[in-house]
Amino acid sequence: MGNEFFFTLDGPLDAAPAELQCRAANLQGFTDFTRKRGGNPREILEGQGLDARAIVDPEYFIQCQDIAEMFEHCSDLFNDPLFGLQLARQQNGEVYGCVTALCRAAPTIRVGIRSFVDYLPVAHSPESILSLVEGNETAEIRWDVRPDLGVTDQANYQALILNLKLLRMLAGPRFSPSYVNLTVDARDRDLPEIEASTMCPVRVRAVTNAIAFPNHLLDQPVPTANRTLFRLVGGYLERVKAASRVSLVQRVEDYVRGALRSGTCSVERCAKQLGT
Repeated sequence: MGNEFFFTLDGPLDAAPAELQCRAANLQGFTDFTRKRGGNPREILEGQGLDARAIVDPEYFIQCQDIAEMFEHCSDLFNDPLFGLQLARQQNGEVYGCVTALCRAAPTIRVGIRSFVDYLPVAHSPESILSLVEGNETAEIRWDVRPDLGVTDQANYQALILNLKLLRMLAGPRFSPSYVNLTVDARDRDLPEIEASTMCPVRVRAVTNAIAFPNHLLDQPVPTANRTLFRLVGGYLERVKAASRVSLVQRVEDYVRGALRSGTCSVERCAKQLGT
């Protein structure tokens, strides 16, 4: 078949996040987590200018800066300098949606990580800057965000744990990194808890965020590999990627096509989804 896919779609099932947006799936478990700490999740969201629908609809799109600022607010509100890390421990790798499904269906860990790098900015958050760096003995999966988003320490803690959970889906539950680098400005007394969560040495105030592991793991097969599913989800994400480069009219049509089916179609929601 060459580069053609074995199926066709008239368009993506829903619109992709626009620049500066991310899927509200990042708030998975936020309601229960904050309530257990004595907080009111709806008041927290609305106090930060976020629509309360974000905690019930994982496909809702929110501004990356808003969620980063809310996490920092929660860190202060609950006097928890590791709020993002603690929240992510209650979440799972499915936060990344169909990107997780694609990675788990990949034939090898290398292909799975490259799929993560290629498609997370397409289907989950365009602001994610990801790369896989392969050395002679050590490989690193690196991530960062745009500097104009402000303080993102709690968001980086969350990304650390979620990325680790994804890697354990690919390499097995016993996967342990060689080391972790974080750009966060963490207190020295918080390092033991961070290292207990990662099961490896952690360096903070680093130039970039990274999870390192032995290079030879990249050729290891993924236990859940599924060739048909990998081609199916990969093909779909390619369509989403292509749709993100088409005209506004076409993107509105893509949104309507998906939203009518779920009964959530509205002018306001469409504008929010498309970041306009």
